[in-house]
Amino acid sequence: MKYFLMFWAVLSAFGFSVAQADVQADELEGRLGSVAVKAQRFALLSPQPSGFESNDKIVFDYYAPRGSASGSAKGEIGKAPAIILLHQLMLFNVNGDPTHYMQQAAQYVAERGVAAAVITLPYHGKRAVPGRPPISRFISGDAAAVEQAFSQSVADVRAVTDWLAMRPDIDAQRLACFGASLGAIVTHLAMGQDERLRAGVAVLGGGNLASFKDQSFLVRFVLKNSVKKLNEEQLKTLSRVDPLTYADKNRPRQVLMIQAARDMFISPQAATSLWEALGRPPLRWIDTNHMALILSPQSAIRAALSFIEASWNGATPAEAAAQTPDITVPTLKFGWLTGLDSRLTPAIQYQALTLGSRKHMSLFGANLGLSGRGPFVGLAATATPFIDLGFAYRLNGGQGLKPYASFHVVF
Repeated sequence: MKYFLMFWAVLSAFGFSVAQADVQADELEGRLGSVAVKAQRFALLSPQPSGFESNDKIVFDYYAPRGSASGSAKGEIGKAPAIILLHQLMLFNVNGDPTHYMQQAAQYVAERGVAAAVITLPYHGKRAVPGRPPISRFISGDAAAVEQAFSQSVADVRAVTDWLAMRPDIDAQRLACFGASLGAIVTHLAMGQDERLRAGVAVLGGGNLASFKDQSFLVRFVLKNSVKKLNEEQLKTLSRVDPLTYADKNRPRQVLMIQAARDMFISPQAATSLWEALGRPPLRWIDTNHMALILSPQSAIRAALSFIEASWNGATPAEAAAQTPDITVPTLKFGWLTGLDSRLTPAIQYQALTLGSRKHMSLFGANLGLSGRGPFVGLAATATPFIDLGFAYRLNGGQGLKPYASFHVVF
């Protein structure tokens, strides 16, 4: 047990530092590459107001590009391309900036000659409304509230797109969108309704919002029994902000989808249904859960910029995807083991090697683990997203290979 507690303390401290990372309001500065790029904060009035004063001011941070775009993306001479970046859903408005991850992405693209605009989505951060946490607006039994939040988000993206397109230093023919989680859903919606966004990368998004309660463990947990079955009017309301509704209009444009095979929030079914509706664009699966990109943000950012720049240079979706680097995210398993000299013990495992694939997850995985009985190495088959069955050897006094079962959640 002491080994488990020591490792958990280190990991918890790391996770806390990520969650609490903050960004200054007036002059944002950070590093993903070697040279910091300063950002300017702007505000616009939302074209689709909610009636809450604090929420109806669009707050976004603009990173002017440094030098010329990498890869010499074809466009109007002297004008830079631009990417709009959209953040994940926050459960509550607490300390920290919900756009922190996207500020890193903006740093990365701006250092490579691409302008970036990081939007704070409605009900988040400085747009918070007392008594209305973000999750209660985007995940709710009130279909009208959900429609309002998503509609305002898309309208705000359109307003910032207008702002970028009118800038004399921006090439309006090379605009793109990059979003994660909630931001990915808004990316799909915005691209389906604004043809100026000619390329986009959506990380951990999906479609068919009405199915989320049935397919998503976390959505079921949040809604609990507040929604038993959606009636016809509620289904019609949600369809107005469902990416599936606009998928056919998005087909002419370049889209890369990045999805998690063990996602407990945006189910693989929700991702697949949208992928089909979009005409099967490039899709990258990662063997992990919804929060994993926190551990390896640079991988997704590099892949996104590579795909978008290839699209701006005239590559087809397949060609752009072929030029896109792999997305590397660790598969970390947290849970309990039975067997391996224990009836039941807590364990943390790192899937160091993947052998084969089944439903976009590992068919077999070589695991390095730490349990209450000490460190071990194992080889296991993936029975379900939450169960492994295999054989392992304890490194601190084990006596040969022994069978074990792992019951876990993947980070």
